[in-house]
Amino acid sequence: MTGVEVQTGLGYFVVPALGALWATVVDVINREIPDRIPLGVALWAIGAESLGWLPFSWLSLAFGFAAALLVGAVGFWFQSLGGGDVKLLAALGASVGFSTVWPLLFWTALAGGLLGVIAAYRGERELAFAPAIAVGLAAVMLTEALG
Repeated sequence: MTGVEVQTGLGYFVVPALGALWATVVDVINREIPDRIPLGVALWAIGAESLGWLPFSWLSLAFGFAAALLVGAVGFWFQSLGGGDVKLLAALGASVGFSTVWPLLFWTALAGGLLGVIAAYRGERELAFAPAIAVGLAAVMLTEALG
């Protein structure tokens, strides 16, 4: 790593967590995630990696982005996710890196399934998925903190 070392616990999760929280609020209200949210998170990840603030490599950033984008694209193909959800997942994948993207996707899917059951019970046909993504990221942060 180069630059200033900022590997103090969960510090590198702050901006992605704020982005996921912002996306959650907007998605619940408008059922749409504006492009500026995932773009901001992705640009933060690139900048943070440039400064040596992330505890993983450029390759991990790229593969985390690609893995989340691929999984999200499959969800989009099956009309389970919207485009904003896919972009947010990809940006978060870049922010957490390749090894952590898999737990992120697991916890997100679990939270999404639970929220889907609740939505179906209420008779709702559509689901804002950003809350599930935010819960997935929170679960990853919790496991990293306890880890």
